[in-house]
Amino acid sequence: MYIDPFNPNATTWFEYNVCDLTDFKCSFVDGSVSWEIQDCSDALYDKDTWMMATNEEFRKWAWRNGHFNVLRYFDDYHGIDWGCNSTMACNWEPLDEEGALYKYHCENECGDYTCEDWVWSYEEEDWMVSECPVEWDAEMAFAKSARLARGYDETIGKAVDAFCPNGSCVVNATTALVMQAD
Repeated sequence: MYIDPFNPNATTWFEYNVCDLTDFKCSFVDGSVSWEIQDCSDALYDKDTWMMATNEEFRKWAWRNGHFNVLRYFDDYHGIDWGCNSTMACNWEPLDEEGALYKYHCENECGDYTCEDWVWSYEEEDWMVSECPVEWDAEMAFAKSARLARGYDETIGKAVDAFCPNGSCVVNATTALVMQAD
């Protein structure tokens, strides 16, 4: 259920099959006009309505509440690429039965990830929080590097052309390294 922050009398409900998002139902009530429940399913298949309805506040709510698959489905349906949502979605992973050890994982659509270890200190009577040990994920590193490079696609090419015409700086650097090794 989504309550519009700009109209607290307006509420939207979504019901859908996560395996088949074409099996989708949207209901809407605007209490400032009428308390009659209206079907809004067809409206979301209209591109203009979808773009107007999915403001930043709604997208954050959908991401935090696990409805990001609905956003992706309708964005894909309408051919819209909003870029990635940087809002972090987090969950707690209990690591013991006593409730004294947890991992707190957060991730977003952009591929960003954070992790914290939470350990209860009986001596301090407080939580000791530290970053999770870093686990190298080559696929994640490659994806982040590719996303960064796409953002600077033309800039990188222009910089190489300006400072390293015809790849001469690579040849010069290689020659210098070989001479140092000898």
